[in-house]
Amino acid sequence: MSATNFLLAKSVRCAFERGLKVTYCVGETAEERANGRGGDVFEQVRAVLATQLEALSGIAAPDKLLIGYEPRWAIGPGKTPPGAEEIGEIVSIIKELCTKLFGVPLPVIYGGGLKEENAEAIGTLKNVDGGLIALTKFTGQIAFDPAELEKIVELFMKHRK
Repeated sequence: MSATNFLLAKSVRCAFERGLKVTYCVGETAEERANGRGGDVFEQVRAVLATQLEALSGIAAPDKLLIGYEPRWAIGPGKTPPGAEEIGEIVSIIKELCTKLFGVPLPVIYGGGLKEENAEAIGTLKNVDGGLIALTKFTGQIAFDPAELEKIVELFMKHRK
């Protein structure tokens, strides 16, 4: 286990001991993703996510754990996040890995950021349990606007009623 995964697992255990719930984010870098080129990218991503999730094996409270899928290669303004179909495929992989590790398919949110351009498409994915909205405006003056937040939430929830 890497030092980072060890420290994250220790932090999760400490949070559980104090009665907290945890959102544990997992995701691959561009370099990790590129290692799958020429082969199956999803299999490479699966291997990366499995390593990150296995750090939590043996935890006593999977009912207090929420997984966030955050593709690290897509973090930051101007980067193009994965499409809804790819997100759905990776969330299925995460749920499968969680079922093997914890006996249940833990809830998974898309942590890469819901925005007006992707909220509706991601909202159609029945295996995605929610999403993170960090900002609402990514061009010009980067900001968080409550009216735009409401629009993003409405788009995400459109197919969930």
